[in-house]
Amino acid sequence: AWYKPKIQQHSEERRVKLASIVERYGWPKISEFGQPAATAAFLVVQHAEHNLAFQEKMLRLIEPLVPNGDVSGEHYALLFDRVAVNSNRPQRYASQLNECQNGKFIVPALLEDPENVDKRRATVGLGPLKDYMQAMDQYSSLCKQ
Repeated sequence: AWYKPKIQQHSEERRVKLASIVERYGWPKISEFGQPAATAAFLVVQHAEHNLAFQEKMLRLIEPLVPNGDVSGEHYALLFDRVAVNSNRPQRYASQLNECQNGKFIVPALLEDPENVDKRRATVGLGPLKDYMQAMDQYSSLCKQ
């Protein structure tokens, strides 16, 4: 589509700006910069899929900030799973639904320790996988077979 190069250009511009901010000030912690800034930073990283090395670097940077609440556990889980999917590794929190069956999203095939996924989801503030899957039914039109 005609808009994809423009989106990638804007995404890259935001990634470069965030990298500069992180280099100078460190990750925008909730306690220092507030939730809106932390969320904005997360969204830049989450959508920088064209730069897996950057996503991995930011994931390593934010991981130790989760326990004290300076990074949202949900943001960490979403980024962890996004990096895992883009690296062909199993997801930990089952947050990235790209696989479809009968017009609905299904639990990812590559899932680390599936029996305990709800326990892991709870530790980062995510609800049960069953509830997430039901909520995702409203997006079934996006499901590509």
